[in-house]
Amino acid sequence: MLYFIVNEKSKSGNAKQIWKEIEEVLKVRNVSYQAFVSEYRGHAGKLAAEICAMDDNDICLVAVGGDGTANEVINGITDFEKVRFGVIPTGSGNDLARGLSLSKDPKNGAIHILNAMKKSREDTWCMDLGEVNFGEKKRLFAISAGIGLDALVCKKALKSTIKDILNKIRLGKLTYLVLTVQSLFTMQTADAEIFF
Repeated sequence: MLYFIVNEKSKSGNAKQIWKEIEEVLKVRNVSYQAFVSEYRGHAGKLAAEICAMDDNDICLVAVGGDGTANEVINGITDFEKVRFGVIPTGSGNDLARGLSLSKDPKNGAIHILNAMKKSREDTWCMDLGEVNFGEKKRLFAISAGIGLDALVCKKALKSTIKDILNKIRLGKLTYLVLTVQSLFTMQTADAEIFF
């Protein structure tokens, strides 16, 4: 079965319209699917876990959102043996989609996913995931993990009004540059040693 977890708020709310366009592709092709809308931070991961708990041994799970939505979904997957994961990028940075060379066009992305579903599990592409452990907690990541400046900038971007403004004029990627420059002059620093 094909499941979508949609973050309609990504791309400053423009993802809601993008999702409607994807639904048109699904309807024209007479595709059976279920869609779940993530309503708050962390909800996409909970939805992914609920989908994984369903009695289905071949789950096609697609995140429609930005890198944060994709990360939440990946961390919510409880059984990678029965899940095929896809992404239709609707965020401002879309680092994961760019790293995987996915189409920037949501309709093309949906068509690519539908074509991939026709293949056997053995013929689909495997993606490596990284894992970070801190205390008893663990977190998976698909494209990058960071500490220091880049982590600070990403945290600030989650709450930044400048990101919404720049997304509306299709310059959302500049958010990270602006916040990086601002953080260089305001962040606290500390000495640290890293051992391998």
